[in-house]
Amino acid sequence: QDQDQEQEGPQSQEQGAQRSSRDSRPRPVAEEKHVPPVKINIKNRYVRRLKERAFQSAELQVITQPNQFTLDFVRNGDWKSPMLVARPELVGLVVPPASFTVDDVCRLVGKNEPISVIDVKAQVTLPHPWAMSQWLDYYKSVQRRTILNVISFEITHTPLRELVTPPTVAEQIDWANLVPDDVPVTRSAVKRYCLMGVKDSYTDFHIDFGGSSVWYHIVKGEKVFYLIEPTAANLDAYRQWCCSENQNDVFLGDKVDKCVQLRLTTGQTLLMPSGWIHAVHTPVDSLVFGGNFVHDYALHMELRVYDIELASEVSERFRYASFETLCWVALRRVLQAATFPTYYATHGRDIAARMQDFINSKEKHVPPDAQQLVDGLLARMSSPGLKVRLSAPLVPRLSLRLPLQRPAGVVAHEEGDTLVVQRCESVSDREACATQHTTQPAEAATTTTQAAAAAA
Repeated sequence: QDQDQEQEGPQSQEQGAQRSSRDSRPRPVAEEKHVPPVKINIKNRYVRRLKERAFQSAELQVITQPNQFTLDFVRNGDWKSPMLVARPELVGLVVPPASFTVDDVCRLVGKNEPISVIDVKAQVTLPHPWAMSQWLDYYKSVQRRTILNVISFEITHTPLRELVTPPTVAEQIDWANLVPDDVPVTRSAVKRYCLMGVKDSYTDFHIDFGGSSVWYHIVKGEKVFYLIEPTAANLDAYRQWCCSENQNDVFLGDKVDKCVQLRLTTGQTLLMPSGWIHAVHTPVDSLVFGGNFVHDYALHMELRVYDIELASEVSERFRYASFETLCWVALRRVLQAATFPTYYATHGRDIAARMQDFINSKEKHVPPDAQQLVDGLLARMSSPGLKVRLSAPLVPRLSLRLPLQRPAGVVAHEEGDTLVVQRCESVSDREACATQHTTQPAEAATTTTQAAAAAA
């Protein structure tokens, strides 16, 4: 894959589309400009906010059998809420044992491995990375003058990767594993994170980059999540909060209809789907492994999160690499699949509308077959049992037999088990297609007319 490039992933496994680059006050974790820590008089005001409030406990489904989290479950669009996993092996997750320590991390990655470190009070990345040995000394110290956190250490490039395998379903649907060799994209390294947090570390509310889904396992210690469901109203509140000039002074949980608390302890695993807004508090020293993945069956939510990232001016460095290109790759993959996923029958129109916006925007670079892909998605929603073949847009001589009253510019016909979708760009092209319709059986005409109407 000579054309591919690999880059370091977004800066935090607990960090997403959070802050606007226009805000000149203390920066969040995922900021391209490193600024020195800012002194804040109130000792760890983030933790104080949490203690001042009462939260309802989250009620999550617990996976106790392997057949509860499957590829079909995700393809059908049923993964809508966070889930707990009773044992990692139930979902094919491999992680180090409970006896594994930060000393072991240092031994495997090397004492000179650079580590990005967060100043929790100021919510900024320190200007220079630490050596792993330096972090180990801090982590094991008894007296800590400042609260520091490590949440962006991606380990795929280290020997530690051999001890961590993401869940089976995640590996099956992860875009990073499905990009064709001939598609030149930049690949983010976001599959395997090692998170090392000390007591009272905190990451403010965020959505993981690109609306990526998350797996999260506590090897040692404890984490408390504050979860907000990604409803339309809550996403709008989150967008406003991200773009607000006084973001640091506002607790997002007060601006939404419900914010629930989830406490994870040693040995527990969390699976969190796309779009969930969350903050994370570390009440005791902890060692965690986690990973992110973007996939075909949450595309409507991933696109919404991407819009928020653009609106809040998140630096491209901290977004999922080549996101727009991979959206088109995903759409092409779905249309060429033998089985049309149930998820797209539900969310296909939202996805098509947003992808059409990409086409209509003069600032976007879209593939030559972009319009065909959008038309094909809408057409296949009308005929989900048929595969889609995308014809070249300006070839009216093909046998595209549709009645004159079809939606202007879109034609479709069946060839065996395939639905052929095409756009005729001129009046003469459409008239030629209409003339060819005279020999089409009435039943077939009805089917293709419905498909074309859906495509429009």
